[in-house]
Amino acid sequence: MNHSYAIMTEASCDLPPECLNVPGVAVVPLPIVVGGRSYDCYPDERELKLADFYDMLRDKQRVSTAAPSPQAFAACAEPFLRQGMDVLYIGLASTLSGTYAAGELAMRDLARAYPGQSIRCVDSHSGSQGEGLLVQMAIDARARGLSLEENAALIESKRMQVLHCFTVQDLHYIARSGRLSGYAALLGSLLSFKPILWLNREGVIKVIGRARGMRKAINAMVDLVKDKALDLANQCIYIAHADVADLAAELADRLREVGAARFVIHQLGPAIGAHGGPGALAVFWLGTGR
Repeated sequence: MNHSYAIMTEASCDLPPECLNVPGVAVVPLPIVVGGRSYDCYPDERELKLADFYDMLRDKQRVSTAAPSPQAFAACAEPFLRQGMDVLYIGLASTLSGTYAAGELAMRDLARAYPGQSIRCVDSHSGSQGEGLLVQMAIDARARGLSLEENAALIESKRMQVLHCFTVQDLHYIARSGRLSGYAALLGSLLSFKPILWLNREGVIKVIGRARGMRKAINAMVDLVKDKALDLANQCIYIAHADVADLAAELADRLREVGAARFVIHQLGPAIGAHGGPGALAVFWLGTGR
């Protein structure tokens, strides 16, 4: 296995801890404030359990998120650099958060401090398990022997093929985050529709449809995956949910009916779940393009 370089990302990738518990992989925790208390969110839930987090959201406790500091990125990357390893950083879409900018700033400073080593930054143009899909692709590619530069080029070539489709139980969470218009949130709530949301080529979340009820929303998501997937039977489909494991399982079952065979199913972490709210459901896959 090629461990001559490390792969670094953030907890926003929403991969299960076992996917990230790999030598030469580092995850930057994401800060969040819930009910006036600050936490660093890690994939292994060491500071904040996901079940507790969603209970707090349902209790209407105030939540705020922020990008990690450049120092947090440096603390993850520098131990590898000190060992003589290079670093490939794959970050949360710069259109969705200031996280990537903080990571890129830290990597530039480290590049000056370690001029003999290679540090590459790749904007995933993705979020949640869309980012996670690309991180897993990079981990697998490194295991196959791809060099850092080859791996970075691979991720850059695939990132616009990573499709994001999701729905939420309550549009007010995502509207409050500024990632969807308040008018759309009001309209959706009044009409009791579940929105079908999409991340477009510009990295902007758009409403592309509405469904009356979650079951019809799941049907719409399945249709999109089936219509836009590249080689559905031979790729891994990623499903993320905000404390609705039953709906995630239902979505997976429906996708099996149309030919999907492999899945990674995991909860949305607090950094993303705070914006989707309890009950959010998302699917990520490789497709024909955004």
